[in-house]
Amino acid sequence: MRRAIHGYSTAGTWRRLAFRAGQGGARDRHRPAARPAAAPWPAAAPPLLRLEPGCDPRPDAASVALYVHYAASGQVSEMVRRQLAGLAAAGFAIVFISMAERLPEPDWQVARQHCALVAQRRNFGRDFGAWQDLAAEARRRWPGATELLLANDGVLGPILPLPPVLAALRAGGARLFGLTESIQGGPHTCRATSCWRAAPPPPPTCSASWRPCG
Repeated sequence: MRRAIHGYSTAGTWRRLAFRAGQGGARDRHRPAARPAAAPWPAAAPPLLRLEPGCDPRPDAASVALYVHYAASGQVSEMVRRQLAGLAAAGFAIVFISMAERLPEPDWQVARQHCALVAQRRNFGRDFGAWQDLAAEARRRWPGATELLLANDGVLGPILPLPPVLAALRAGGARLFGLTESIQGGPHTCRATSCWRAAPPPPPTCSASWRPCG
């Protein structure tokens, strides 16, 4: 009765109320059945395809470099080899992260020669995703490190000579430095090479996964 009174008061007349009731019944008869509960998303594939120690482990290193590589052919170019050699000579324990779909075994072994850890990762998330995925492993292996270099093979170089560049960064104290600049979209630090320095222990905002502070 209460619903009938409400319907009459909003419809205006009994005739309109009967018409509205008929329309509602028609809608109910043609209303689609309730959808089944959505199936859960499939579990994401693990990001790392291969992980292997390099030939230069440096267990007590204070400086760590996370170096991201990509080439459609999977080859490690001469430029990349020189960059790795330069970083190793500067005292960095290098984590080499390739997002190439396939790495020829000779190139994989070339990367191992200068690196402490070599990884092949699925190609998603860009450089920051690769750095983040290996940061926790790097922190586990080098808990006392106070210097983290984020680099990729987008730098045409190496920047030479490297020792004066690193000396200038180290003289700047504990902070985030950018070695290269981009003016596309406005001047900003290019992600291709950045260096984070911190006095131990690391700042709380960085301690979980060595995310750079800025």
